[in-house]
Amino acid sequence: MNQKSIIFHVLGDWNEAKPFYVEAITLGFTSFLIDQPGIAAKVRDLGLVQVISPLASEEPDIKLVDATTGPASMNGKTAVSIDLSTKKDEEKVLSLAKEGFDMVIINAKDWKVIPYENLIADLQKEETSLVATVQDVEEARLFFETLEVGVDGVLYDIDARSTEVDSFNFDEWKEFLDASGRLDMSLVEIIKIEELGSGDRVCVDTISMLRQGEGMLVGSQARGFFLLHGEIADTEFVNSRPFRVNAGAVHSYTLGLGNKTKYLSELEAGSEVLIASHEGRTRATRVGRIKIETRPMLLVEATGNGITISAVIQNAETICLVDKDGEQISVAKLKIGDKVQAHLTGVAGRHFGKDIEEKIIEK
Repeated sequence: MNQKSIIFHVLGDWNEAKPFYVEAITLGFTSFLIDQPGIAAKVRDLGLVQVISPLASEEPDIKLVDATTGPASMNGKTAVSIDLSTKKDEEKVLSLAKEGFDMVIINAKDWKVIPYENLIADLQKEETSLVATVQDVEEARLFFETLEVGVDGVLYDIDARSTEVDSFNFDEWKEFLDASGRLDMSLVEIIKIEELGSGDRVCVDTISMLRQGEGMLVGSQARGFFLLHGEIADTEFVNSRPFRVNAGAVHSYTLGLGNKTKYLSELEAGSEVLIASHEGRTRATRVGRIKIETRPMLLVEATGNGITISAVIQNAETICLVDKDGEQISVAKLKIGDKVQAHLTGVAGRHFGKDIEEKIIEK
């Protein structure tokens, strides 16, 4: 999964633009292209945002620079914008990516899908984010789905000078944002349950309240991750901890933003983690506290779509996997043949948390 981004460029003076920034940030949009002086600080007062700007005075998180300015000469992250109308322009985009620009914003005026298909295919192995300027939500949806991978982000102009905030289709963009952050979830069949004795397990206390069907994606290998449900339900043993995921053994991977993994043992207060639902919806939150304690552990293995995955999790009634309907299945009641939710990647291995293509055997 690539975490997709929607970047808004709000046109108009501050009095005209402010209501749009307020509504956008309230709904979870956090990336803005700002090209007027004095605006970024006011937007940052409204919430935690990412500012892309050509103006050094705005202290941008990503500096938008001229294509002739090499990224090596700049401090911090850089972006470049380019019009795309010929095959030569397409080659220029690839060249800019190889130069090390963090983001390339593309405006394809006359022809749409084909150049994006080419660029998405060519840039899959590059670190550069590919952002497309769009005219509406439908065009954004098209570009996010191109070649099933899609662009990394879209840029949309909001003209606050001629539009009232109440009439702008924020709800449609919000629905699109939520859908674009989805993962493919699969049912896998439990084939092995084995008691391992004591081990160190990681409890992740997030700063968000988890809902029914939500948890974290955890696994021992990069090829697949079980959905570990949040502790949202009261039991006869303990009260609910709806902010908590008892995630598994310290060696485990958890899948995060941008399809990158972290070891559970690496997480700490402030770390960003991914919350996923049984429907594949995702959202980001932060860690408030990590608890690592010695507890009895279980090895759980499952198979689906020709892929075998495993995880080592605590052997306790309150630890739950998730069934096809988003309901909890306690590991204490788990049986061979049960089917649970997982995200399968098929990826052979990881290098510093990123997908790599190399011969590697994980057991």
